[in-house]
Amino acid sequence: MPKLALLFPGQGVQRVGMGVDLTTAYPAAYSLLQQADAALGWSLSNLITNGPATELNVTPYTPPAILTTSLAYWQAWQEAGVRAEAAIGLSLGEYSALAAAGALDFATAVRLVHERGKAMDAAYPADAGAVAVVLGLERDMVQAICEEESRTDSFVQASNFNCPGQIVIAGDKAAVEHASDALITAGAKRIIPLAVSAPFHTRLLRPAGAIFAPLLRAASWQIPKLTVISNVDASIYQSIEQMQELLERQVSEPIEFAAGIKRLLDEGFTHFLEVGPGSSLGAMVKRISSQAVIYQATAADQIGRVAEQIQREIGGGLVE
Repeated sequence: MPKLALLFPGQGVQRVGMGVDLTTAYPAAYSLLQQADAALGWSLSNLITNGPATELNVTPYTPPAILTTSLAYWQAWQEAGVRAEAAIGLSLGEYSALAAAGALDFATAVRLVHERGKAMDAAYPADAGAVAVVLGLERDMVQAICEEESRTDSFVQASNFNCPGQIVIAGDKAAVEHASDALITAGAKRIIPLAVSAPFHTRLLRPAGAIFAPLLRAASWQIPKLTVISNVDASIYQSIEQMQELLERQVSEPIEFAAGIKRLLDEGFTHFLEVGPGSSLGAMVKRISSQAVIYQATAADQIGRVAEQIQREIGGGLVE
């Protein structure tokens, strides 16, 4: 019988009003927004519902908004009867995956990602960095060019290995710009600058990891009830110490999303449900394996229909 894995998004999918249609159709999703407000001590639900976008896009606020919305979607899927055996997230999405797997309770998860965002925001000068997506080049070439363009006063590195032909680079603004020019010369199909100024998942954010580490260790953890894959080394989480160590490293080390998907494929997971407000992770998975089956629903009125499709095609992925 096919096995279902969950895909949770990272930063970049946020938009004002995301997931609001869930709150009338799925009571558990609505309850989660109220729980987030209580956990944080301020109205995240109002920020998600009404914005402004300028505030929603600020690093300390974006992570709890995406995590809450993603897990509200997962609550809705569960109300529709869907169950899964594994989960993986992209960067921030790893916390959603761990919360969905029961490794963190929701209130702890939403507070942790808020503090993680604050640590990242404080660890690097505002607007001094840059992030860009590189399309059409492979890993070795991108890494070599980043090394060539890094100097003592300006640094860039590959920060996300998303899927074949899609790699993210991040670092100091000048180094990212120089590397982007060199990558185009080397044959990149396109360079897409992202509206992110902090060099996430590079050594430049090691101070953020050091700030965040005590909070990780002070949190209450449980062994995940689902198979959850680490972004850092594509390992399966099996201990609390492993989760704490790898999540600290994840702040300043590259995201190995493609390797994580390959690990799930090796473990027999062929069907994937993209959970949350985004719709790009499924396309990445298809680039990694054309045989993968992707399910998505980005609006409340689509969930019931897709849940029925999962029941027809997987059977065990849906609980009566």
